[in-house]
Amino acid sequence: MVLTRRTARPTRTYEGSRLDVLGKSRKNRASFVAPLTIIAVIVALVRIILKLHKPPTYPDMPENAKRIEEKVGLSLDLRRSNKRNYTMGPHEATLVIGKPCKDSRFFMRLIGDEALVSLPIVQVNKHEWKGKFEIPFPGNYVIEPRWYGCQDALAPSKINQLPYKGESTRIFVGGHRQTRGFRPLTQSHTSVSNLFSEGFWASPNLYDEDMPNSHFWITREMGLKEPNYVQSSTELGDSMVAREASPIPEEFNDLSNYELLCWIGSRSAELIWESFKSLRPFISKNQKPSKFHYYPMHSFVKPDEEWNDETKKRFRKCKNIIISVDELSYPITQEEYKHQVAVFLNHLVKAFDDATFPIWLLTVNLPATSFTPTCTSPLLRTNHHPCNDALFDLFSSSRFPNRVQLLDNTDLTSPLLEDDSIQDAIAVIAMRIFAIAGTQVKAWRAAGQRGIKEGSTTRNNKRRQ
Repeated sequence: MVLTRRTARPTRTYEGSRLDVLGKSRKNRASFVAPLTIIAVIVALVRIILKLHKPPTYPDMPENAKRIEEKVGLSLDLRRSNKRNYTMGPHEATLVIGKPCKDSRFFMRLIGDEALVSLPIVQVNKHEWKGKFEIPFPGNYVIEPRWYGCQDALAPSKINQLPYKGESTRIFVGGHRQTRGFRPLTQSHTSVSNLFSEGFWASPNLYDEDMPNSHFWITREMGLKEPNYVQSSTELGDSMVAREASPIPEEFNDLSNYELLCWIGSRSAELIWESFKSLRPFISKNQKPSKFHYYPMHSFVKPDEEWNDETKKRFRKCKNIIISVDELSYPITQEEYKHQVAVFLNHLVKAFDDATFPIWLLTVNLPATSFTPTCTSPLLRTNHHPCNDALFDLFSSSRFPNRVQLLDNTDLTSPLLEDDSIQDAIAVIAMRIFAIAGTQVKAWRAAGQRGIKEGSTTRNNKRRQ
């Protein structure tokens, strides 16, 4: 019994001691783990802070770059045919920005003795712009870069600041001016590019020293042959435009009294409408001016705020709709612009529910360097106006009906700047409207369709609403 008690007590004592030891071990472990956790958190925070405050890296400035301003340079990789001459291309241009830059704005164009073209250069990231280009035909040219700095597009100090034009680069391309050597520099974003040939702005002195134009539009097919041109007139002035630049189907002459062609938009739409009417006697004398209407619009949100009931009633009779809105009455970002345009176009589709009535939206005619508060905060910039970049993205991603089309006129407007007159481009756009309308009439007649006062009729006299 004594031995049993003696062995039992140590056992209990041992068990108790074991439990006490384990308890102390857990407490010690917890007290040791807590500092480790705190240290790990501190190390992680330090790493994040160091990463956030890590000096940004910028691309190295090319050795051949021409300095535009501190840590901003333009590098031109021009291909030569010999020591004196350059080839027609392709040539390359790179703008490098070696400093923080919130909103860089850059523009390039090619100015020749007899040609003016926009050079397609795109902002690939915050620190670089890149582009490739070709020269239309042999001659003397100047590459004119324009740098508008890194400030925000709407900064008050920026609006009145003149651009730094940089150091112009003179190049000479030798050879003969032949049609086969003509290389247009346009990029098409429209589904009707087959209607209009690629071209560029030429000097009017190539054809007529007395021509009122600042520039004259010629196409690949025209080459340097003497064109058959007609005169456009608006309040901006007169401009000669070649009929060959926009071939017009003869079916345009068959446009009926109830197949109304309507312009809707801002001042740009009104100018195109005025040019169209001034060209009408040269294109189709038998067409009455009463078939062509203009309706003012300065907002995609409230397009008809300036219309009375009678105006709205007349607008509902339109069979062709041309939309051109450059001067919105309110500031807007690029994303907001895309949304409002999409809603507006879908509303028109519902209001004019006949699938045979086309709706054409024209690209913005403002220069890419414009400081109007429209389509601000672009993701990336190009040589196009930021609203046009928004339109290209919208039409490439949205599923509009086939009758809703984007007419890309950036080949006409992108080479121009604020100081250049838009009247020559307006005249060419008006000629393109003739071609579009004539093509539509041709399609209607092929389907046996003719417009009537309300809706249209088909070959079997079935009425369409």
